[in-house]
Amino acid sequence: MHSEGHVGLGMLFYAPVAFLLSYFDLLSVMALGLVCAVFFSYAPDFDMQMPLVSHRGATHTLLAGAVASSVVAALALYLAASGMYPIDTHIVVLGGATFGAAFLGFLSHLAGDVITPMGIRPLRPWSNKKYTLDLVYAKNEWANEGFASIGAVVMVGAIAGGIMLRNGTISF
Repeated sequence: MHSEGHVGLGMLFYAPVAFLLSYFDLLSVMALGLVCAVFFSYAPDFDMQMPLVSHRGATHTLLAGAVASSVVAALALYLAASGMYPIDTHIVVLGGATFGAAFLGFLSHLAGDVITPMGIRPLRPWSNKKYTLDLVYAKNEWANEGFASIGAVVMVGAIAGGIMLRNGTISF
């Protein structure tokens, strides 16, 4: 996957969470989570600019995702506790939402790479097994633009749907 495909998948993975946070009027948490999800949907590919780090190596593992998501959640909690990021929600909700959004974005990246022939080894260092669905090449423009478009539309729909359902504009 290229960056636009990964970002689209990040929005697609985060959309159900965005819907719930919008419904419960936690828009500031939702916005922070969206930033985390989108950032982490592409972050593992920073390895392409890092010397001595192989592409789809250490940065493409579940362990790396858990560690990076934990660091971002700890940073969000620190900023909230220090008053640098004023947020009107419980600290546990902030920490969980930040970790969850970052990890979802990371998982979306792995999902985007597992559908390519190159695949990934997400269980390193415990297992070197390669996983691939071999569906599309990473450079496939249709797949990348399709995921970008679908992710954006679903994200807008999730946020708008959560707000409209909360306000009674729509109902089930």
